[in-house]
Amino acid sequence: MKAKDIRAMSAEQRESLLKDTIKKLHQLRIQANMERLDSPSEVGKAKKLVARVKTIQLAEARKAALEEAIKQGKEVAQN
Repeated sequence: MKAKDIRAMSAEQRESLLKDTIKKLHQLRIQANMERLDSPSEVGKAKKLVARVKTIQLAEARKAALEEAIKQGKEVAQN
């Protein structure tokens, strides 16, 4: 799934996707430990998807916090 597709989702959809992907990653790791994994690349794909969703969630949270600070008239340092 591409980043633009994830950004187009609502916060609830992203949270659901994150939970489902973490659950899938857990199952893949269990299978990998039991040496029954058909496609080892699926573990990497799931890890990347988790990281991508978390990164987008963090960016959205920072954007919301920045907008709120500007709304309240606080001075904000830009990194």
